[in-house]
Amino acid sequence: MAAATGLDSVRAARQLDINAGNRYVVWGHSQGGHSAFWTAQESFIYAPELKLLGVAAAAPATSIEAVFKYGYNNTIGSILTSEAIYSWSKTYPEVDMAQVVKPEYVAQVEKLARTCITTPAVFLIVGEKPLPSTFFKVDPTTTEPYSSIIRGNTARGPIDVPILIAHGTTDEVIPFDSSVAEAKRPCAEGETVQFSRYPNEKHNSVINTSAVATVGWIQDRFAGRAAPSNCGG
Repeated sequence: MAAATGLDSVRAARQLDINAGNRYVVWGHSQGGHSAFWTAQESFIYAPELKLLGVAAAAPATSIEAVFKYGYNNTIGSILTSEAIYSWSKTYPEVDMAQVVKPEYVAQVEKLARTCITTPAVFLIVGEKPLPSTFFKVDPTTTEPYSSIIRGNTARGPIDVPILIAHGTTDEVIPFDSSVAEAKRPCAEGETVQFSRYPNEKHNSVINTSAVATVGWIQDRFAGRAAPSNCGG
């Protein structure tokens, strides 16, 4: 859905009087990075009239399984995993939160999932947030149907355009190692990947720290310059 929405936005822009062409680059941060990879993966099928030049992602959620496991024992994980399992319970008919959440926590997890995390009074609205390691009765990453849903929501298809991944080494939301692994995967498949490490940068700060380099990388894609790759080391 996010991929289709992104591609439709490019189509919509071309209908405006802004002289927009058919070439584009996708760029996203965090969950937006996850969407950027899906957009790149689906672009040639969904919008063959458009020409994708590259995909850039900062601290992308490339591995849903890794994000789940990384957040088992922190409050950020409480929010993210609650949102994920709640949304899946409304999307997939075979899914019920009670399959993985302890009965005494179902109402609280649902309330947490439905509360915007940017709401100033979120802590008062939700109250004490139980950790995933507390409210899960089984591991969703190894329990069906959740394990299959997690795999199905992880972009793993080929991307035939240059890729840029930027990630801070002290990210507290998305594990840095998941981006290391994601860079290696397309490299092994012969794709062009530039992986940029940002020492001591956290999840939100890396988007600003990497922005100038990313904009330069995007400009190079539109200029037709050869894309850099550090797949060799």
